[in-house]
Amino acid sequence: MIDNIVQKFKDIILNPTETFQKLRDEQFSTAFVYFLVIIVIYIVLSSIVSMLFVGLFSAMMPGMTARIAVETSLITGIFSIVFGFICSIIGLVIGTLILHLFVYLLGGRKGIEQTFKAGIYSCTPLALIGWIPLINIIAIIWSLVLEALAVRELHEISTARAVLAVLIPIIIIFGLFVTAIITYFIIMTTTSEVMMN
Repeated sequence: MIDNIVQKFKDIILNPTETFQKLRDEQFSTAFVYFLVIIVIYIVLSSIVSMLFVGLFSAMMPGMTARIAVETSLITGIFSIVFGFICSIIGLVIGTLILHLFVYLLGGRKGIEQTFKAGIYSCTPLALIGWIPLINIIAIIWSLVLEALAVRELHEISTARAVLAVLIPIIIIFGLFVTAIITYFIIMTTTSEVMMN
C-alpha cells in the first residue's frame, strides 16, 4: 500500500495529466487514504518547523528559561498537529463543496467524488514543499495548477472551464475579504469622527 502511495505521489508530481486520467475510475476511499498520508506528512513537518521557530523565539525572550522555551515549543507542536488535522479535513470538505458548485456550473457532470479527488490530489505539493516557510507560496500556486488539471481530467471539461472553476471561488473569497476590510475601516473612521464631534 505504501509503495502505491509513493508511486502515485511521484506520478502526480512528474506526470499529472496522465496520472489524473488513470485515476478517473479510482475509488474515493483510496483517494482519501492518500489524502490522510500526505496531510500527516505535511502537518508533522510543518509542526516541527513551528516548534523550532517558537522554541528559538522563546529562548530569545528576556527572562525565559530553557525549560519554559522547550515546553512552549512542545505545546505549539501538539496544538499544530491537532488543529492542522482538524482544519485539513474541514478545509477539504468545504473547499470541495465550493469548488464542485463552480465545476457543476461550468459543465462538470462526473459527480462530487471526482471533485473530491481533484481537491485531494492537488494537495500533493503541500507534502513536498508546503511546510517550508516562504517556499510554501510555490506549493500553493502549484496546488492550484494541479487542481485545475485534475478538474479538467476527472470531469472531462475544457482547460478554460477547469481554470475558471478553480479561480472564480478564490476571486470571490478574496473580493469578500477586501470588502470586509474596507467596510471595517469605513465604519471605524466614521465612528471615530462621530465620537470626536
